[in-house]
Amino acid sequence: PGKKLQEIVRELADQPVELSTRGDQIELRCGKSHFKLNGLPVDSFPTLPEVDFETGWSVKGADLHGLIKNTSFAVSSEESRPILNGVLWELRDGHMRMVATNGHRLARKGVAAGSSNAPSADFIVPPTALQQVQRLFEGEEDLEVAKGGNHLGFRADGTEVYTRLIEGTYPNYEQVIPKDNDKFAIVDKNAFASAVRRMAVVASDQTHRIRMAFEPD
Repeated sequence: PGKKLQEIVRELADQPVELSTRGDQIELRCGKSHFKLNGLPVDSFPTLPEVDFETGWSVKGADLHGLIKNTSFAVSSEESRPILNGVLWELRDGHMRMVATNGHRLARKGVAAGSSNAPSADFIVPPTALQQVQRLFEGEEDLEVAKGGNHLGFRADGTEVYTRLIEGTYPNYEQVIPKDNDKFAIVDKNAFASAVRRMAVVASDQTHRIRMAFEPD
């Protein structure tokens, strides 16, 4: 029981911890504290995916964090279109991009990436997995990323994380992005966000819509 073990260790004194096993039971001793926890047979634990990090990609931690932060919020929560429940991650030689949409809003962010011997690839990754990677590898300068079967692996500083990918083909999001839109505005980010928050207070609880009017300076 990993969660129970974590709760116990968190409350232990700052002293050496002794661990031992007896059958499917684990014993933990620290100072005057003594715990026994019932476990499960080792054979019942799933095997780790086979992922070859030597043939994968190297990603800057700050870039990955920025991609996740600026796209994962737009993922769909509806089960009717499971492919939109994930974030599309496009990896190319010299460039990578993440895209998410729920059919009403779309978020896309791209960054430059270093050269790689690995081929170009597209993954559809569950947002919860990306957010866990964001928390676990916070502050890491570089991460190794590799695919094995239907799994994606992340590795940095001796820690490895694996997630199952969402199978399927992501919709062609480029089709919904206007190509000849002649309307654009450059605004102060903080002032714009503040105005939106004020209007959201009185917006309809059903639609949450607000109307925007832009005037030149």
